[in-house]
Amino acid sequence: MTDALEAEVDKGRSVADGPAPAGASTTTMSSPAEGRRHRIGWIRGIASGVLIVLASFALTVLLPNEVLTGSFSMSRDARGVVAFVIVIVMVAVTATGLRRLQGRGLI
Repeated sequence: MTDALEAEVDKGRSVADGPAPAGASTTTMSSPAEGRRHRIGWIRGIASGVLIVLASFALTVLLPNEVLTGSFSMSRDARGVVAFVIVIVMVAVTATGLRRLQGRGLI
């Protein structure tokens, strides 16, 4: 790249936009490194991912399955509704928890 193109790219302009008009202001873009507040290593990332997948599976699949197969005091339809509600709530709890962990830089 030429120095002029590099300068335009550094200013956040696309090369396809052509040269900036004289006196025009350009919007600067932050670099990817500026957007990252926290960095974790590969081992911690893989371990976190495995734990999150296992916990999510247990809460969204195994718990409703236990309700469906183990609760004989409720009718079949009632067990289905309870299991469905558990799945929906666990997906919402998992998504909220993941977002909070990401915001704190733990994952």
